[in-house]
Amino acid sequence: MPTWSAAILAGGRARRLGGRVKPLLDVGGQSIVARQRALFASFDVVPRLIAPDPAPLIGLGLDIVADRDDAGALGALWTALDTAATDVIVVVAGDMPFVTADLVRMLLHAVAGHDAAVPRTADGWHPLAAAYRRSVSSRLRAALDSGERRVVAAVTALDCAVLDDGRLAALDPDGTLFCNVNTPDDYERAQRLAAARRALDQ
Repeated sequence: MPTWSAAILAGGRARRLGGRVKPLLDVGGQSIVARQRALFASFDVVPRLIAPDPAPLIGLGLDIVADRDDAGALGALWTALDTAATDVIVVVAGDMPFVTADLVRMLLHAVAGHDAAVPRTADGWHPLAAAYRRSVSSRLRAALDSGERRVVAAVTALDCAVLDDGRLAALDPDGTLFCNVNTPDDYERAQRLAAARRALDQ
């Protein structure tokens, strides 16, 4: 039985995508949530979904936890940790189709002895593709109560093991590992990447 759990943060209103539910977007013939579910299934882990509105996600066969604080991504992250049943939780944003098992393994290894393991690339921090200890939920709650809404500000105040470009290079040779879908252009790029990978596999 795994000693860790996983949470997919389903995201908010996605106004730039016309209100579409990002985990349900099709990328390469599979929804993003199906791709992420398959990823965690390779570890015998069934992820939970953290969602501000559970209704569109009912029927996926996953436990859905309603976001308990209308405070964006930081509130969703706090909900994921505060409601977890394990000491370590791997958290992935529901708009990231290309997260890999190798990244999950690196996060789990790196979080030992730390509050969190968080990637940081030339593009910045990636706190929604990271591993956390449940014990830090109280500090995230305190940050929220103080008015903080920036995920990076709250997370980098923790004792973080940082996965930098040097450690991540072998996992991300084409720079797609942290690709997320926030805009129509992002979605088109994700579709192109998935199609290119499919062509290589044939």
